[in-house]
Amino acid sequence: MHHGDFHKRQLVLSIKGFQLCYFGAQQEFYGGAG
Repeated sequence: MHHGDFHKRQLVLSIKGFQLCYFGAQQEFYGGAG
């Protein structure tokens, strides 16, 4: 496994995690407001 691949994977995982948190919060906000 190359070092660059590890960083790339970590970046993708962090972005996915951020998206999940972001969209999850949006759904909670709009779901609660609506």
